[in-house]
Amino acid sequence: MNLSLLRYGLIFLCLACGAACTVTDLEEPETEDEAFGQPKPIFPESEYQRGREGWVLVGYAVSRGGLVTDVGVLESSGNKAFEREAVDAIERWRFAPGDERQETTLVNFEFDRTVVQLSRRFTSLNRKTHELVDAGDLDAADEMLARIRSDDDLSVFELAYSYLTEGRIAGARGYHGEQLRLFRKAIRNEGRWLDRDNYLAALNAIVIMEIQQQDYVSAVRDYNLLAESSVGRKKSRDLGELVQSIDEQLQEKGVVTEPFLASTLSLSVRRERPDADPTIGERPTDPGPGATPPPKPPKRN
Repeated sequence: MNLSLLRYGLIFLCLACGAACTVTDLEEPETEDEAFGQPKPIFPESEYQRGREGWVLVGYAVSRGGLVTDVGVLESSGNKAFEREAVDAIERWRFAPGDERQETTLVNFEFDRTVVQLSRRFTSLNRKTHELVDAGDLDAADEMLARIRSDDDLSVFELAYSYLTEGRIAGARGYHGEQLRLFRKAIRNEGRWLDRDNYLAALNAIVIMEIQQQDYVSAVRDYNLLAESSVGRKKSRDLGELVQSIDEQLQEKGVVTEPFLASTLSLSVRRERPDADPTIGERPTDPGPGATPPPKPPKRN
């Protein structure tokens, strides 16, 4: 019996030593991301070859164990290949264990560049579309917008400007809810796809529409973003007192101001443009006066 116990003891000791040796050989992860991996989406080869860019806003739940569930597309630039890649990657994410929560991630599929790119063709067609809206010829404006969208290789910047243009058409038709949705879509990614004047003008128009549609929480939040700069405060000077009054009423009711569909995480999947030619350089970045006029906000009631 003692011999058997000794034999089992030796076996246990060997197993323990083996396990210890195995643990010793493993390297500890340097960061939490390495331990609970969040693999980055891959730029789809089909879209890369076509010169397409886009983005996807993904919503998902994180369980107490850190597993990702209920993954779905909340909004996107409309490209199904980008949507599939973003969802496929995020479904395989893992977080550190903790409280259950809802998260959103904005995935940008874009090409490396140093400045905003607006092609001459886009600039010309976009200007003509705005002129048609100003003239009240909305059917022709829709047709011109369709020509813009027919280009497969619109950059993320051109997509953002096209949302503003589409929003102007919707607003001219009286569809202010749709106009608000499109303007919000244009300033996605913290407005980085628009120049400063268009971003601030769009944000100012968004605040006005949110007040008109009684979305007061979003109005206060977006006004605060607008008022972060002196230029923004100047654009929104007529809104200051009204928004302050709304904010005070919300605070009295204990309402928390939160961003509208704000992403808790933003990441970019970048590749060099497939037709990049170092002898050509960047496409024109200054479309000229009036080429992309800031959006006109609806009249306040």
